[in-house]
Amino acid sequence: MTDTLQDLIASAAALIVGLAAGWAVHSAVGRHKRAREQRFFGLPDGSECVLVTHRDSTTAHWSIPRHDALALLGLASVVENCGAHAEVAPHDTGLQGVGARTEFCVGDPTAHRRLAAHLASLLPGVTVHPGDESGADRGTFTIAGTHYRPEPGAVEHVLLARLTAGDDS
Repeated sequence: MTDTLQDLIASAAALIVGLAAGWAVHSAVGRHKRAREQRFFGLPDGSECVLVTHRDSTTAHWSIPRHDALALLGLASVVENCGAHAEVAPHDTGLQGVGARTEFCVGDPTAHRRLAAHLASLLPGVTVHPGDESGADRGTFTIAGTHYRPEPGAVEHVLLARLTAGDDS
């Protein structure tokens, strides 16, 4: 065998080993990332979750406000990436109690009854102001005495809470 042929075979073998090692590392990193997301969101493979939203008060029939629909699409992507299944439900329907399955509440807590109930019972230090007759201060969060006022189109605030139950509760 000539030196050139040996070099070619060694290079091909090194390339194959390198590709296999790269694929294995990439796959392991992807599995680790997915497992981390599944643990954070409480969505193991094949699990069920519910995306709860309120009805748009500006329409007579059941529809979802545009920004909430965009948030639901993003959450649906997260649920799909975790290998789980989602159900979309309106806030005023009879749903199982808290903790039976992962639940994402999306929307304005002044109009979203289930979200308002969760805030009152699970995060008692948080207050969301419904505003006055003119709508001033609507959606202002008060947390530990600090007010977070929205400025539509300029400043918006989001409350993100991850609540989990322990083994004994």
